[in-house]
Amino acid sequence: MSRVVRTYRTDHVEVTWAPSLCIHTGICMRELPEVFDTGELPWVQVEGAEADAVMQAVAMCPTGALAARPLPEGANPYEPSGPLEFRPHDAGPLYVRGDIELTDPETGEVVRCSRVALCTCGRTEDAPFCDDSHRKKVKADVEAGPSKEALDDAAG
Repeated sequence: MSRVVRTYRTDHVEVTWAPSLCIHTGICMRELPEVFDTGELPWVQVEGAEADAVMQAVAMCPTGALAARPLPEGANPYEPSGPLEFRPHDAGPLYVRGDIELTDPETGEVVRCSRVALCTCGRTEDAPFCDDSHRKKVKADVEAGPSKEALDDAAG
């Protein structure tokens, strides 16, 4: 499960972003718009807020695409704690939070994480992770309009 990861840092905090895990929920931008702004390049401006605020906003990311750790090395990371939680999203992923251990079905590599969005629609190209394919399906269905069967049923 090697992934491209981008790193942004100050003297006090390091934020990493794995684009392939990001399904663009926008939570980071709503939580801390002075740091996360897709209208800017780079879109992560870590110096825009205090390290604790950045780490708390990053911890809200439901997919784990964003991660943060305090600097210097050895400082205690801010990670959500608590029991394993499962939160399904309507027509979308299953959000899991807690002490998670996943095994890559192709390589057998074991990955530990604290947040992840798992695919429930079966359309992802990055199993078991959600890659937003469910949104493409919903958009295609809306553009196609109702099926002949649905129109016949509605007509009685």
